[in-house]
Amino acid sequence: MKKRYFIVFCVLVFIQVSNLYAVPPVNDAFANRAPVTGSLPQTLNGTNVEATKESGEPNHAGTTGGKSVWWTWTAPSTGSYIIKTMGSNFDTVLAVYTGAAVNALTLRASDDDSGGGGTSFLTLSATVGTVYQIAVDGWAGASGNITLTIEPPPPPPANDAFADRLNISGLSLISGNNNNATKEAGESNHAGYSGGRSVWYSWTAPASGEVSMWTTNNGFSTLLGIYTGSSVNALTQVGSVAFGGQAVFQVTGGTSYQIAVDGYNPSSGSFTLNIGSVIPPPANDAFGARIVLPSGATATAGTNAGATKEPGEPNHGGNAGGKSVWWTWMAPSSGEVTIEVTNSTFYPLIGIYTGSSVAALVSAGATSGGNTANFMAASGVTYHIAVDSGSMPNGGNFELGISDPVPPPANDQFANRVLLPGTFAKVNGYNNGASKEAGEPSHAGNTGGKSVWYRWVAPSNGTFSAYLVGDGTFANNAMLAIYTGSAVNALTPVGSASWGTPRTVSFTATAGTEYQIAVDGASWTPGVVFSGAFLLSVSQTAANNAFADAIDLGAAANGSSTSWVDFGANTEMGEPGHPAFPWNPMMHRTIWWKWTAPVSGLFSFDTLGSDFDTVLEVYTGTAVNALSLVAESHDADAEGRSSIAFQAALGTSYYFRVMGETVNDIGNVALQFTQLGAPGSLSDHIRLGRAYLQLQTTPSLAAADAQFAAALAIDANHPEANFLKAATGLARLEQGAAFESALAGLGITDGDLYGGGHTIPEDVNGDRIATPGTHTSNGLNYLVNTALPQLTVVRNHLDKVSASSFHTTLSDGESALRFVRVDAGDVALMRASTYMLEALIRLLQTYDAGASMADLINQSNTQDLTAESLVGSFSNLLESTGNDQRQALKSALQNANTHYQSGSAFIRNNRVDPGDADFLFAIAPENTQVEADARARSQEVSDSLNGSTTVAGETVNLAQVIQGPDVSLRNRLPGLMGNKAVSSTTPDPTFSGAAPHLTQNHINNELRVHGLLYETTSFGSWSGHFLKNLPLSDQLKTADPDGDLINNFAEYAFNLNPRERSATSDYATSGLETNLIDGKAYLNIIYNRRINRPNVSYVVAVSDNLTAWDRTQAQLVQVGLPVPNPDGVTESVQFRVLADPTLTDRKFIRIEVTDLTP
Repeated sequence: MKKRYFIVFCVLVFIQVSNLYAVPPVNDAFANRAPVTGSLPQTLNGTNVEATKESGEPNHAGTTGGKSVWWTWTAPSTGSYIIKTMGSNFDTVLAVYTGAAVNALTLRASDDDSGGGGTSFLTLSATVGTVYQIAVDGWAGASGNITLTIEPPPPPPANDAFADRLNISGLSLISGNNNNATKEAGESNHAGYSGGRSVWYSWTAPASGEVSMWTTNNGFSTLLGIYTGSSVNALTQVGSVAFGGQAVFQVTGGTSYQIAVDGYNPSSGSFTLNIGSVIPPPANDAFGARIVLPSGATATAGTNAGATKEPGEPNHGGNAGGKSVWWTWMAPSSGEVTIEVTNSTFYPLIGIYTGSSVAALVSAGATSGGNTANFMAASGVTYHIAVDSGSMPNGGNFELGISDPVPPPANDQFANRVLLPGTFAKVNGYNNGASKEAGEPSHAGNTGGKSVWYRWVAPSNGTFSAYLVGDGTFANNAMLAIYTGSAVNALTPVGSASWGTPRTVSFTATAGTEYQIAVDGASWTPGVVFSGAFLLSVSQTAANNAFADAIDLGAAANGSSTSWVDFGANTEMGEPGHPAFPWNPMMHRTIWWKWTAPVSGLFSFDTLGSDFDTVLEVYTGTAVNALSLVAESHDADAEGRSSIAFQAALGTSYYFRVMGETVNDIGNVALQFTQLGAPGSLSDHIRLGRAYLQLQTTPSLAAADAQFAAALAIDANHPEANFLKAATGLARLEQGAAFESALAGLGITDGDLYGGGHTIPEDVNGDRIATPGTHTSNGLNYLVNTALPQLTVVRNHLDKVSASSFHTTLSDGESALRFVRVDAGDVALMRASTYMLEALIRLLQTYDAGASMADLINQSNTQDLTAESLVGSFSNLLESTGNDQRQALKSALQNANTHYQSGSAFIRNNRVDPGDADFLFAIAPENTQVEADARARSQEVSDSLNGSTTVAGETVNLAQVIQGPDVSLRNRLPGLMGNKAVSSTTPDPTFSGAAPHLTQNHINNELRVHGLLYETTSFGSWSGHFLKNLPLSDQLKTADPDGDLINNFAEYAFNLNPRERSATSDYATSGLETNLIDGKAYLNIIYNRRINRPNVSYVVAVSDNLTAWDRTQAQLVQVGLPVPNPDGVTESVQFRVLADPTLTDRKFIRIEVTDLTP
């Protein structure tokens, strides 16, 4: 009974307490809002318990609320006021309005949770004398005690008024703010917007030229205006920009410029005003100062940074531009000339003219907004060439190239058309320098103007197709048309094509009828006609296109067969993918053969008699969607043709598929095959040994080695046999029982030479697992007992390949990688590599490298591998084991240098192209200095082994280490380590204190300072690093080895990994900006680009329909300056589309990268 009374008592108390608040607050209704009077700051207390929401009352801060109370306040002055509910004991919402009726209010500011703990905080831009209505509500109907505070604005900045502008000079970086700044009577609208919170600076130009000004670190949308004049109401604008872009304009030395920084809408905050250095105009800025270029093909470097546009100057490339520079060039002969701008940092505009003054120029028939422009030159005529930079504010450096005039093709005229033969015909051609004849039709409905002609006689009745693939920009601007008739002005159309890749015209042909085929370039602008190289073919698709229609070769031991791959060939559903694109089987064109093995044995099949780059594969199976790959070849020779060898089983049926390396590789296929029987001659042994190499297994490698040995038994000095024996011997260092035993002793999982790398097992957390009992000495024993003797054998064979004229090749199957050329330079470098391997082994012999794998792996897993702990793990590291091999080490290093210097010299002096990637070793043009430095260091090391030598001003004497009585390096350890153990967290003074936990960008910058950073700044060096060991077809700029639809060049341009699939968001994002401008979200794109970016052009393009793209940048503004990314390689760049999103139905934006390599 007591418990029941207690409950009743509590209920009664609750009712009594509730009745204390049953009356709403006095300022519950809008009509009864409480006045705020007196000086600021003011803190007001109140409550919204039992408050209500009125009919017509808005939702404050976007929430329904339901318990609002009201205050009214008149601003005593213009400025930014803080209004907040911090100190309230519930989740508030806060809103400020103007207006006199609760159902007709205009929102001026609102907030929900910016005050922390559910309270509200806002800044109100108030105007003196304006009455503001303040509402405080509870989120989701919450209520409680209210603390409302109104704080006055801080004083305006010292340079708020034009008369108080701050003087700055030179190259400047000025921090400032426009909080509570004002706009003066008569003041201009900066960058075309009303603004309202301007601050002022005055800057005197130190010299005449071009200057850039911009703001960064903006917490708001800035407006920048630059003027001349001495009164705020009588200024002359010379430059302006909105929303963080750059203002670029011409200045006169000694003139004072007045600079205003304002806020859009208006807005305010902190900013940094940047003023760049003054750039004088280039020497050839004016038409009258144009530079004379030599006649004929030529190239020159140029810049239009600081350039101007003259009165009366034409718009180059159809764009107003404004930063043109000029050259003069005389044509040495008549023909079509290509002018190209490469390595530019801007979107180029090209103009070609004749005439004697800038205001009276006559177009030579081509101007271009883009990297290239073509025109028909007349022998001896002088042409004036202008390069401008579109709508981008800054110019920059570039390279200008001019080709020799190309004479008209032989088949320019209809009367000189070229005959295409047979059922399958293909021809490579070009229409550069071609013309259009009187009475000639407009092909594919386009006026064109550069046509070339072919004729083809139908070999039979049936459906045939003509295909056209243009090269480069011509691919999208080529026209194909087919006619009957014998006069150019009396032709009957059969069909035409102006779009699609390839351009395709299919038609029903009548046997014996002659068809006339025209290839022309499109003309979208009067006087400008596209031209370029192309591939044209006419064919019926081969009968063996489908798996079920495979040509049956029977069960012969030897034979041949022919067919062709054309653009009409396709793939079937379920057909295996291209080896380079296994996830997309529709990316190639295939034909099939079937063959049944007459006996068990080794057979060779090849396409070496074909006339294009092929891929050859052999499968077993009976259905196209259930095949097993036996062998395949991409590049068996320099032309990319194919050759395979495999062990066939008696009675087994094999299917052979042939296709082009790319979708545009078509041609005649010559398939031949033969059984590789018992060898009888030296050449038979070599041929059989090469065939075994293609099987790519451990047993086949041993069989190949045996065949090469048999060849040498016939002629011990045969160069090719010795080279192949040596190469096989090097490969076998990673094969066999001894190697497998060494791996097991190290706890390493074996992936054989052809199947992948050798790895240490990992647990589910990714930590490596140490196999009990494993020790580094197991690896050292293999190197000393097996590898070292084998290196001597290899070197003995290489020593017999001594002729400077030696040359051989390895197919992709034989090298297990790609087609490879080998010459005397490669052989010398192979010798050098064997000596370097010996030197390493001798070093490890001398200084014991014995350590427990468990100890090392555990330290690695805990990231505790320091110099100190490493020395502790290798108990005898740097201590001689009593097996002093230092003299052998010295000899090996000196021999390695001798052969390295010899091989390098041969490559540099004897090859037509030292950078030819087909060779085993090559020196790419961008690496010549790196290789020269390596040669110098190698020679210095060799010299120092015989005594001291000077390297970078320091004396180096490795002879003391090699020949000194003290074998221990441990005694030198304190000096080598600066008397301290360098751990992974200790700053290294070499890099200005940079520790490993710093950002990659910081570390890269430090490495650059010391010249220690290896940067893959060109595509060649990048591909050599990232695409190494891939098939050559996967190393092309257009290849996509990871299948993410981003080709290698784009992966390079955006610093992606070409071996791992990337998403678009990994390099670019686009969408509507989250920071609203005037309440509108503008379309923008943010993308990454290389900081060091030779031969790459990045252009943002805008479209209304995904078909026509504007690349002039006229619709864009760059937002701020590029921001370096943490990777230290790229920077982030942002562009905004200027179109008002509320007035535009749709806009599309994309980033385009272009390879500008000549």
